[in-house]
Amino acid sequence: MTFDHVCGLQGFGRGLHDVCPACEFYRLMSLGVPEGIARQAAHLRAAMNPDIFPSGQYMDSLYEEFKALEREYGGKIP
Repeated sequence: MTFDHVCGLQGFGRGLHDVCPACEFYRLMSLGVPEGIARQAAHLRAAMNPDIFPSGQYMDSLYEEFKALEREYGGKIP
């Protein structure tokens, strides 16, 4: 699975919570996060955008997935 850079798309970056999954993946990898966890974290952080998905069951589910990923990682993911 590869990530596409969405940071160059028109309108990206206007939202406070915009996260480019490709940029986030490479950032995490450069910080020493294992590849599998970095992939999942980048995907989840891009999806956890309250500007797109307001709070609710879907966002709660994403936060729970991220917390489980942090438990697997053994701490806070940078």
